[in-house]
Amino acid sequence: MRNRFIYFVIFIFFIAFISCDKIEPPYKKKNTEQNNDTLKQRKILLEDFTGHKCVNCPGAANTIMELKQQFGERLVVISLHAGYFAEPDASGNYIYDFRTTTGTDIYNFFGVSAFGVPSGMINRKGYNTDYIFSYADWGTKINEIINISPDAHIEITNNYSNTNRNLNVNVKTEFLKSFTGTYKLCVYLTEDSIIKYQKNNSPALGIVPDIADYVHQHVLRCAVNSTWGDTLISGNTPTGFTIFKNYSIVLNNEWKEKNCTVVVFVYNTFNYEIVQAEEEKIIL
Repeated sequence: MRNRFIYFVIFIFFIAFISCDKIEPPYKKKNTEQNNDTLKQRKILLEDFTGHKCVNCPGAANTIMELKQQFGERLVVISLHAGYFAEPDASGNYIYDFRTTTGTDIYNFFGVSAFGVPSGMINRKGYNTDYIFSYADWGTKINEIINISPDAHIEITNNYSNTNRNLNVNVKTEFLKSFTGTYKLCVYLTEDSIIKYQKNNSPALGIVPDIADYVHQHVLRCAVNSTWGDTLISGNTPTGFTIFKNYSIVLNNEWKEKNCTVVVFVYNTFNYEIVQAEEEKIIL
């Protein structure tokens, strides 16, 4: 009799347990398309003009680190070493040359020497009136535009071979609204965690006046498809128009692939404003 009672109790608990899975109407199917759309956010490109002999540049780098903590993956950063403070010395601690042809092209085209370093552009917005800002203003400028609905969506797929150091980059660009005009696609390569000397004037950020083991981040290494990129669309382009592009490059033996990132952005050739940016590590 006792065993029958135990079986009865177990049966009641079993019925109660499976009853928890009952789904009441109305029945709704998970909307995966909506979830994908949620991932299509506007991302912001910060172009940081810097130099290893610029004493104020560690302060700008510290601001970038704080902004990355605030905005996460929605902030894409390229550090361009260009101009006087990026020139290497003939001997001593500052013989390493971070400069690139692309970095110098951009520095000269946008007249950065008139503003000095550290300074930066936020999506190149405001060119040719108010477009280069001190690092104290970067957060404000990012907040002004980051929550605007995205105009385009970029997906990057990297395939890297350790054997020959060849990197294939596949880029999918989808335009999320209709466009008129000419827009170009740029594919750049950056490297993190490069340890070299850096001038510094802030005891709070490191040894003054020289930090021997300074960690340089987001350093522009090269443009995969030239400084000004390839034409993506021209004329009238409808909403939803999607383009696939493929690029290939052999990595310099000096670059550490595990620290390298592909940065892609789309800009309007009329005013150089960047409408979307994306980045993807070479090795995940």
